This record gives sequence, structure tokens and C-alpha cells, in this order.
Amino acid sequence: KGLEGDTQLDYSGAMMIVTIKLTSFGFNVADGRGGAVTDYDKRMQIKQYPSLMEFFGWVFFFSGFMTGPTCEYMDYIRFTHHFFLSADSKVSPVRPTLHVLSKVAAVMLFLVFVAPTFAMTKTLEPSFTALPIYQRLLFIMVSAIGTRSKYYCIWLLYEGSFVLCGFGYNGYDPRTGRHRWNRISNVDIVEVELSQSYKQLSSKWNIGANNWLRHYVYVRLVPPNTKPKAIATIMTYLASGLWHGFHPGYYFLFISVALLQVLGRRVRRAVHPFMFTPDGQTPLPRKKVYDFLGWLFTMGTVAFLVTPFDLLYISRTFYVWRQVYYPHYCVLVLGWCFVLAAEKRLLAMQKRYCVKPAKMDNVPPAVAMLN
Repeated sequence: KGLEGDTQLDYSGAMMIVTIKLTSFGFNVADGRGGAVTDYDKRMQIKQYPSLMEFFGWVFFFSGFMTGPTCEYMDYIRFTHHFFLSADSKVSPVRPTLHVLSKVAAVMLFLVFVAPTFAMTKTLEPSFTALPIYQRLLFIMVSAIGTRSKYYCIWLLYEGSFVLCGFGYNGYDPRTGRHRWNRISNVDIVEVELSQSYKQLSSKWNIGANNWLRHYVYVRLVPPNTKPKAIATIMTYLASGLWHGFHPGYYFLFISVALLQVLGRRVRRAVHPFMFTPDGQTPLPRKKVYDFLGWLFTMGTVAFLVTPFDLLYISRTFYVWRQVYYPHYCVLVLGWCFVLAAEKRLLAMQKRYCVKPAKMDNVPPAVAMLN
């Protein structure tokens, strides 16, 4: 996995999926004994133990077993008992499956013809250091897209298997007049690539693992109707790093993401209300600039955090980061300087500017950034 693997047989993906399933199963059983708090917990609680056939059928369910997306036990039971079927006998999974496979084909073309030229391992070669600084920066950014594309490809393939067997059916949408096939999905490529915040990126990347971290780690540390804490976000990302493995690159990635997400939340809390009219209803022209800077901050910094995920070791990671002068950490330090210097003043200005306080979603989804 990454630059190096400990065997030619990569079994880590299946182990990670089984970890998600077994830990969530334990929480679901505990919730079934009276511990369920959120609506999601109540929907997934297990009040009756399954038979061995049901349990192992769910654990080794072929769709998503190797890499995800994964499914909750209660959703699997509802599927096998035909709760997800449409009353319309003409509904067929063939067309939506082909739609998913068309996206797989597009990603494969990028992986075959573009990604090999920008492999992250090439950043360790002397030819990389000979490039001008702007080319080094662009190289890492394109390389990060290549890394993400590998996961787009495999997750979409497994999403197609969920759709084809009927598990992905998610009812009829009266607004669009179409049947939905998005019950089980692990990534939204457009949302990921156009993310304007780490919160948005986290919620649309590795969705199955993100839901697991959110409902069985983050929410357990910060119950509903309580104030979110930065330490809970950091602990959740540490759990994500542990879930991925013991290579130090994973921890550089997830701790850095946690710090950047907390920073982004603080900046958004201080600045976002000024992007609207005082009543908070109509966006102002400057919001377009705000949205672009949010995208540049998110996708620009995350590109350099893919480096430790791919290279795994501290020496290799810092060797590459030195060639581009640590841009993501420069942004992190400057951002926190801005927060410490201007946050209180901006919050005071909000009280005079806003007709009523802007309502913000303060509960970020905890996520596995990279699988």
C-alpha cells in the first residue's frame, strides 16, 4: 500500500472494512439495549442477534468487501428482506449501473494516460528537484489528483455492484421525477474536486468510512446538543490514522487535516456572515471571491497532504516538502495568526452588521480522508 507494501497480496482493504463492520455492530448491539441517542443510532440499533448465516452473509457481502463502500447490518437485513424494492416492476438497475460504469471508464482513461507521468514516486528523483518551483507545485497537485482517481475508480466499481444487485435503490424522488440509486455510495467526484472547505471534502470522500467515524467516534465524544470541541475532531482523525495503519505518513496526513479543518471552521465563523446581506439571506458579489479562496485553500493544501499518504515515511515526505517550501504549513501558520489577531474583532463587528445571528452548522463530519 502506498509506495511500499509488506506483501504482494494487499489484504489491508478487506481488514479495514471488517473493522468498520465489527465495531459498528458492537455499538449497534449496545444501542439496542437502550443506548441509542440519535435518530441514526435508533435506526441502526440491533435488538435481536442475527443467525450465523445472517451475520457472516453481511460481513462477507461481496459488494464493497475489499475496499468499500460498506453497509450497516440493519440496512443489509432490510435489503435481504426486500424492504428496498420498488413497487414499480419496470424499475431496472441496468441503466444506472451503466451510468456508474461510464464514470469508471472516464477515470480509467485519466489513470492510464495521465497519472503515470505524475506518479508521486517521481518526486523523489533528481529530475523533480531540477524543475522550476511552479512546476514542482503543479506536479504535486496533479499527482494528488492521480492518487484520488485510483480510489474513485475502485469505489465506483463497487458502487456499481450495489446498484446492480438492487441494494443501491433509494426510492423515488418526486422533485426530479426519477428513481434514486444512491443508497450506497462512497464518493461524489464533483463535490470532492470543487470542495470549498475541509468539512465539504470530508463529507463526500470515503463516505462509508466517514459515516462510521462520525456516528461511532465523533458523536460518541460529542453527543448531540453539546458544544463541539476541537479535541474531538483531532481524536477522530487520530482514530482514522490508526484505522489506516501504523506508517507515520498516515498520522502526518490526518493530524494536519484536523488542524486545517479546525482553522477553516474558525475563519468561516468569523468571515462567512459578511458574505451576505445583513439579514443573511442574499449572497453579495464578494462571496464568489470567498468561495474561490475557500476552494484554493482546501484543494491546494490537501494536495500536499497526499504526499505522506503515498510515500508513508517521514524522511521521504519531508524531502519532497522541502522542495516546495512547505506551502500547506505556511498557510496553516498564517491562518492561525489571522484568527488570533482578528477573530474577536470580526465577531464583534458581526453583532453590529447582522440583523440576527447567522446559523452555522457547527458539527463537522469526522472523516477518513484517504482510504
